[in-house]
Amino acid sequence: MPRCFGDEKNQHAQGVSVDGSYNVTVAGYMEGQARFGMSQPLLTSAGGDDAFVASFDGLGQPRFSAVYGGAGDEEVTAIADADGDIIVGGSFDGCIDFGGGAFESDDRDGFVAKLSP
Repeated sequence: MPRCFGDEKNQHAQGVSVDGSYNVTVAGYMEGQARFGMSQPLLTSAGGDDAFVASFDGLGQPRFSAVYGGAGDEEVTAIADADGDIIVGGSFDGCIDFGGGAFESDDRDGFVAKLSP
């Protein structure tokens, strides 16, 4: 069943991952606001493009969603499933925090992060 998420700003999926339980996770970058299911929080970009990750179960019901970024541009360009964890990679300019403390960039830098739902 197709689903649409986001507002009139830009939201771009850059990668999709499916695990052994048929959970589907999508990641990319977004401006503006998006809600990946009624039970999920309204995600709002902090400025520019922010990285996002959203996951759904095999029936299309939301599992979790999050946005990561600051005033610069951040994006997820690669995603993989690893035994229930989500591995994302991408780039950021400025500041990004995946929950373990902020990383600062003077210019466009890359990142790899392991996310646990």
